[in-house]
Amino acid sequence: MMIKNKEQTVAVVGAGVIGCSWAAYYAVKGYKVNVSDVKEGYQENARVRISTLAAEIPNTDVEKAMEQVSFFTSIKEAVKGVDLVQENGPERVDIKQQMFADFEGFAPEKALLVSSSSGTVPADLSAKMVAPERALIGHPANPAHLLPVVEICGGQNTPRALVERLEKFYRDCGRVTATLNKPIEGFVINRLQTSLLREAIHLVGEGVVNVKDLDSLFMASLGVRWASIGPFLTGQLGGGEGGFRGITENILSSLFASMGFESISIETLDMLEQQTNQFYPMDKMKAFAKVRDERQKAVLEIQKSHPLPTND
Repeated sequence: MMIKNKEQTVAVVGAGVIGCSWAAYYAVKGYKVNVSDVKEGYQENARVRISTLAAEIPNTDVEKAMEQVSFFTSIKEAVKGVDLVQENGPERVDIKQQMFADFEGFAPEKALLVSSSSGTVPADLSAKMVAPERALIGHPANPAHLLPVVEICGGQNTPRALVERLEKFYRDCGRVTATLNKPIEGFVINRLQTSLLREAIHLVGEGVVNVKDLDSLFMASLGVRWASIGPFLTGQLGGGEGGFRGITENILSSLFASMGFESISIETLDMLEQQTNQFYPMDKMKAFAKVRDERQKAVLEIQKSHPLPTND
């Protein structure tokens, strides 16, 4: 991967799994990276981990990437003069609150102050800040150096212009952004995967299926589909001429009732129909289906060429 000199500096605060993953990605992309952690003697382990992760990014000159990385034990020194702070500390609100107060005090006024938190909303992060609207969420999927999406979220009073600056920053460094309209605990990715895992645990716990067969079912069905298209486009395609509304009224409504789920209100269904038709027009369904099918075939081929190890 060609490294371009971004002439920008990112502070990665917290050198754990996510922090090192972010540091590797930013370094490969040509940013100067200031890594900081409070753990005594963390530097050597972090250096090895970051270089190992950088090597996983295709076409990377690891030695050149690592020249971009510096290590600090002081947050004050690490965030001095940076363009963005990417916080990756423990999922403890009290620790994050103190760190964001420190960022506000030590980083430049123009710096973007961002948390990789898996679920802490900006209002909680910013409780000790003078300007709480500066606290932002930039939640990556794990591993951050490989999976491209970043969930972005500001607080209730965060100016739209500040959110747009963060969107631009991530897009400029090659990430796919998804901006939430409002904060919610767990954000979107974790709420979706937690809901799925909760049901998987329930099914195994009830003796409906064992762990291995559940994973096999998922990998050969929903895993393939959802690696290709999302659930709403799936519904739009699966509803025939009626689109998402059709599959909801003809199939989902009875499934919801049989499983004891609350039915979808007419107002919600109208909103979903409007959005699915907006983003996935019915006159383009053949084109969407063709892309879905090609992607699904590719995923299945990858699974076949990279089988899981056996238990023998």
